[in-house]
Amino acid sequence: MDRVVDVSFTSNRLLAAVIYDDGTARLWDPVRREVVTTLTREAGIRAIAFGATGDRLAVLHRDSTLELRHLVLAPRESCALVAGEVSRAALVEALGGDEPAACRDLR
Repeated sequence: MDRVVDVSFTSNRLLAAVIYDDGTARLWDPVRREVVTTLTREAGIRAIAFGATGDRLAVLHRDSTLELRHLVLAPRESCALVAGEVSRAALVEALGGDEPAACRDLR
């Protein structure tokens, strides 16, 4: 198992970015204890931080390259992250009148 070097959370604590000593970073759903995605780069990752709203990610690579990412999660991960935060009715309204199958499967 790789050693954890650094951890950063979104302000609502629904997503964690963990950097490992092998230079990779994984975005975790801490509630479900599942990896959402893995970030890699040949030079490795040195530091990572979320923006105030949690939809932006700054990644500093070991070669001093700074990468800014806009996070767009797949429907299943998005539904998991809003579970408990938004009512079903509000979710359906925000998505234009139909609840995605991925969200129904989580209930």
